[in-house]
Amino acid sequence: MSNWIDISVPVRNGMVHWPGDPPFHIERAFDRDKGDAATVSQMTLGVYPGTRMDAPLHYIRNGRTPSQFVKDFQTPTLGIQGELDFRVPYKQSLELYTSLQMRRIPSRLLIFPQGHWVLKPQNSALWYKTFLDWVGNWTKK
Repeated sequence: MSNWIDISVPVRNGMVHWPGDPPFHIERAFDRDKGDAATVSQMTLGVYPGTRMDAPLHYIRNGRTPSQFVKDFQTPTLGIQGELDFRVPYKQSLELYTSLQMRRIPSRLLIFPQGHWVLKPQNSALWYKTFLDWVGNWTKK
């Protein structure tokens, strides 16, 4: 297994953003300590906050697309998706999951029948259990 170096950074106000895009901003929208039903943060950002890996096609004529990178994937992958999420059509999650399974890369896909937000308490509990089990399994020493 390869040694991976995580270069991600926590999101914060004032972080680097793509020139011309709106700056990243995060603030508390609801707070349980103030009597709200849940603690929720609200973020405003452009399409490309911070740094990212982008498909060469974005910059290079005839560059590879994200789907062409799948042959290089090695990382165990958990996908959690809302079937009605307009941001990422769930069929794209199915395509990624199928590609990972065909390559025998450990993967799991959990699809909820709603959109982007998991609002039902039983679905939220399943979301957290699935996520925590996955992370716990793949971060054991």
